[in-house]
Amino acid sequence: MIAPAFSGMDVGKPVKISAPLCAKTIVDGNDKWIHARSTWYVRVVGRLKPGVDASQASARLEMLTPGLVAATLPPNWPPDVAARYQKAQLSVASAAKGFSALPASYNKALVVLMTVVGIVLLIASLATDSTIAHRKLVACTSGCSGRRAVCHMGQSSAGAHYVHPDGRRGRPRSVA
Repeated sequence: MIAPAFSGMDVGKPVKISAPLCAKTIVDGNDKWIHARSTWYVRVVGRLKPGVDASQASARLEMLTPGLVAATLPPNWPPDVAARYQKAQLSVASAAKGFSALPASYNKALVVLMTVVGIVLLIASLATDSTIAHRKLVACTSGCSGRRAVCHMGQSSAGAHYVHPDGRRGRPRSVA
């Protein structure tokens, strides 16, 4: 089995061109962007050293995070935003399947959809229960035995017509 070629870290967004980060300075003609503390479009991804597991890497990042956050905090940020940023914690996560914003962007829609499906199924279940109860009532008032009524209910719920005790087919009528 041949592994597929690397197509980038973002699921569904193949890389069109790869260039060193320093090439942006050559293209733009200045390097101010790299010194700006609020340049956020770069995602840092790395591999663990052989013999280092995820818990060891997490412990190391936990130790380094306060210094990294302090060094990258933009000086002109409002105090409430700066306080929230200072609570940030770097973490170790598998990137084996790439990154995708789809789960986050569709989460609310999927919850709403599943809620609607649940309500529809509940209503259908209640409607079915009331139909069965109606059929039992009709069967009992029309003189069917319990066994025959169950047989008729099974036939009519499977798409066949209700069979009256005298052999006629059709919809059951309530007896007044």
